[in-house]
Amino acid sequence: MKLDEARNLPSILAVGFARLDLFHSRCALAHDPFESGSNRGFLASGCLPHPEAPSLDMPRTNPDNAAGHIEVITGGMFSGKSEELVRRLRRALIARQRIQVFKPVADTRSAPEHIVTRDNRELEAHAVRSAAELRERLELGVEVVAIDEAQFFDAGLVELVNELADLGMRVIIAGLDQDYLRRPFGPMPALMATAEYVDKMHAVCVRCGAPAAYSNRTAGGDEQLQVGDVESYEARCRRCFETFSGERSEDSVRAAAGRVEASTDSERVAAEHKN
Repeated sequence: MKLDEARNLPSILAVGFARLDLFHSRCALAHDPFESGSNRGFLASGCLPHPEAPSLDMPRTNPDNAAGHIEVITGGMFSGKSEELVRRLRRALIARQRIQVFKPVADTRSAPEHIVTRDNRELEAHAVRSAAELRERLELGVEVVAIDEAQFFDAGLVELVNELADLGMRVIIAGLDQDYLRRPFGPMPALMATAEYVDKMHAVCVRCGAPAAYSNRTAGGDEQLQVGDVESYEARCRRCFETFSGERSEDSVRAAAGRVEASTDSERVAAEHKN
């Protein structure tokens, strides 16, 4: 490097960094979910849009003028639906969006004021008896509405969530798509049909290890609504699925006991790690 060029190097670097800062500022402005007014647009800022559909995890670029949408997370039991719901909600909180979470009172597996995942993550929630009660408990200014175990709600939930999406809200729904006889469950088919985004989760078949789409009942009665966990349900693939007959084999009893013990051990380890 020549002496004159070396002397001018600080000025050259300063100009380069200034241009870089300006570019980043314009990109941030185009992506700022809290910026009011008209949409600046990606091209005006020099930032190119992603070629794929907008990410469900990204906040709306223009909440004053944005269209809402419905996301459905579905699949069988033990497939991670609630975990995915909580993951998306935590990202919404990081984005400083105001959220409100609901669950049906029929889901008695955890405290009524929380939804709890199998890996012991939890969020505050409101337990409601119907779509009408959910409507009454909606708060002003909410941007993201989440509903867990939606299969236990009445048919009025379909109309309600579409109203919320039409008002510009992001609605995230998690629930079973089929019951223990592989029949469509509650309002879930209609919710999946009207949603913009549907993700079908799969568990692991306890018999063969293949992806499992079904919740195979192994104990209890023949009513459709029977809240339970590993003591009365197994994740099964199509090949291993067995129609529940009301009886329980010794193999199923031993397998369920082993899963309950393993679940208890994992909860104890998680609690020790948390402490």
